[in-house]
Amino acid sequence: MILYYTGTGNSLALARILGEEIGEKPFPLAKCYEEQAWPVEDEALYLVMPVYFWGVPHLVEEFLKEARIESEYIALILTMGSSTGYAMRDVERLLARQGKHLDATVAVRMPDNYVLAFNPPTEEKAEAIRTEGEAYFRMFVPRLAKREHFIEDKPGFGRFLYPLVRRHYDNGRSTAKFYAKKNCIGCENCSHVCGVHAIEMREERPVWVKETCEHCLACIHQCPVRAIEYGRRTKRRRRYVHPNFRMKQSARRLERRNRA
Repeated sequence: MILYYTGTGNSLALARILGEEIGEKPFPLAKCYEEQAWPVEDEALYLVMPVYFWGVPHLVEEFLKEARIESEYIALILTMGSSTGYAMRDVERLLARQGKHLDATVAVRMPDNYVLAFNPPTEEKAEAIRTEGEAYFRMFVPRLAKREHFIEDKPGFGRFLYPLVRRHYDNGRSTAKFYAKKNCIGCENCSHVCGVHAIEMREERPVWVKETCEHCLACIHQCPVRAIEYGRRTKRRRRYVHPNFRMKQSARRLERRNRA
């Protein structure tokens, strides 16, 4: 079973590459958590996710705390901007609560998209990073398919800064500064891509109805008209979405909306 968590498509892209090799369709971890679709009884479990503040996304952490995992082989694939920090150890700690452990880990550099802190790379640079990252990952796919045991982690200095940085993420996931500008077209894409249902459409405008969210920033990056911002931080910054993920959902919804 391949479970992925993604905001802009990087982790989904790797999950699909792996899925092609082992003949499985990746399944969204957020949906698995929402439906409490466990125990996970598949013989092999592949977890594909981004690194958030040198740890794992909050939703992934909650899933690993609550899900009953009975798989005999567990592999972790991490997408990162620079380093994985404490993310692998985070997953190991959570699995240990169930008497489980990681059998394999691969860390893959992909274009960073945390637009609240910095400007994402240009399209040209993002393509170069993505091409190199996906080629690197493909080298490990046959080993994952064979369920080999290996660790290819890139913790960097993040593992030392993790305790301080992680508090910033845990306490800073507020939705208060999200808003939609006047050019919003009411396509509903933001409400659909939000994995924790923090956005509702009211009078064809998005409203953030929960105090906190994952800060995956899918709503910002996947808006087809760049209408969503977070305070002043994101106004002049680029957006990033993996090209195999870009606006496909938006296009379908816009088409349905235009036919209605």
